[in-house]
Amino acid sequence: MNAAPVRIHIERLVIDPAALGGLALDARARTVLQAALQGELAALLSLPGAAERLATAGTTDHLRAGDLHVGAGQGAARLGRDLARSVHAGLLP
Repeated sequence: MNAAPVRIHIERLVIDPAALGGLALDARARTVLQAALQGELAALLSLPGAAERLATAGTTDHLRAGDLHVGAGQGAARLGRDLARSVHAGLLP
């Protein structure tokens, strides 16, 4: 039996610029970050049991994904993947 499709809408993602370790998020970097976040979150939510756990979790209008530690030289793609893992952990603790 296939699980029902999961749809997640992130209206706004707030990132404290002071926490970025000097990473500049210009328009291109934001596009890379968004694509990496979407791809990683989709992969995580495709894991066995994730959709069922999410369906029983209910809805939320606010999610604190937790703190991230951005290393020197970390790119936007890695930051996007790290953000996706934090969001996933916040959704399915």
